[in-house]
Amino acid sequence: MKMEVRANQHRVGANLRHHVEKRLRFALGRFSRQVNTVKVQLSDLNGPRGGVDQCCRVEVSLVSGGRLIVEDTQSYLYAAISRAAERVGRALARQLSRQRDAQRIPIPIHHEA
Repeated sequence: MKMEVRANQHRVGANLRHHVEKRLRFALGRFSRQVNTVKVQLSDLNGPRGGVDQCCRVEVSLVSGGRLIVEDTQSYLYAAISRAAERVGRALARQLSRQRDAQRIPIPIHHEA
């Protein structure tokens, strides 16, 4: 699983990068064979004015060709990262479950009269 972290207004220091990688590896680790790349975009929507404007956008590209995008906005960047990681983990679990269900071969039921 390759991970790329970018930021618009923030400097992606070692602590921030470590937090992003730790949260996403925890959320996506069990799906690592199905995940090709993870792209994380961090931004401050309102600039220095403050408010609920710290945004974390996570894009997951799957080996099967699918793609998931989750975005979360919070007052604090670390909270936005944690919440986005949690949400993308749940979304990926749902998507992979749906794919498994679609691949199952239905067993015909014969009724005897």
